[in-house]
Parts: sequence; C-alpha cells; structure tokens
Amino acid sequence: MTKKFLCFDFDGTLVNSTLIKTIDTNQIFTALNISQESLQKVSSKYNLGIISGGSQSEVFSIVEKTYLNLFFDKKYIITKECTSKDKISGEPFILAKKQISNDYIFIGDSRSDEIGCIKANVTCYLMQNNSKVDLEKLIKLLTDQI
Repeated sequence: MTKKFLCFDFDGTLVNSTLIKTIDTNQIFTALNISQESLQKVSSKYNLGIISGGSQSEVFSIVEKTYLNLFFDKKYIITKECTSKDKISGEPFILAKKQISNDYIFIGDSRSDEIGCIKANVTCYLMQNNSKVDLEKLIKLLTDQI
C-alpha cells in the first residue's frame, strides 16, 4: 500500500516564527514545533512535504540545520518561488497536487491556509500558530487513524 502524503505549513506550524528570528544557529532546534520522535512516528505512516509562503532559502536553510532534513526531501518542498500567487489563491496547493501527490492532507495555521486548501480541494487541519501542543495532538490524531 502506498503511503499518503502529509504536508505542513512551515512558518508558524513546523517552526516557531517568533523564536526563529531571535535565536542563534546553535539554538535553532528550540524553535521547532514538533519533536523528532513525532516526526519519526508520522513519517512511518505518511510521506512528508512542506508548502510554505516563505522563501526557498529560508526554508531550506532551517531544514538543513535541523533534524527536519531526516524527514523532508527537498523535492517535496514548495516555497513562494514555485508559484506566482500566494497560498490564499490556492495555487501552491494545486501545484502540490501535481508535484507531490493528488491526494494529500495539509496542516496549517492560518485562514489563508484554510481558504487556499478549500480552493484546491485539499483536506486541511488548522492549528493555533506556533503551538507545539496543537501540532503534537494533530500528529497523534492522524497517526492513530491509520
């Protein structure tokens, strides 16, 4: 059986957007909203991707410097440079259907994420911005469903 894809928003979902701007490189792990153990668990049930409104250089830099690089392949990361419109338009989510998987689940943290997913006909779970607790609960819910 082929694993389904689970895609995440980056800034505010996987990474604490407030902390990442104020800490030095040696403390970058403290800005992640998800534990390595949770990523291990969810990656055993889903293939993982990222759909971000952030720049490729910012996203790739953080992924490479953290344990996120163990779980996210760059070919499954969509950033603002990949499309001409932002997430609320639905375009990045439609591109993900073509480049990542036609059937995926998205976890985001904003109304723009939700509206974009609706336009692209993608299942979307919303969490509170920068909430480790919300993200861990969603991961548990999604991994226990399968």
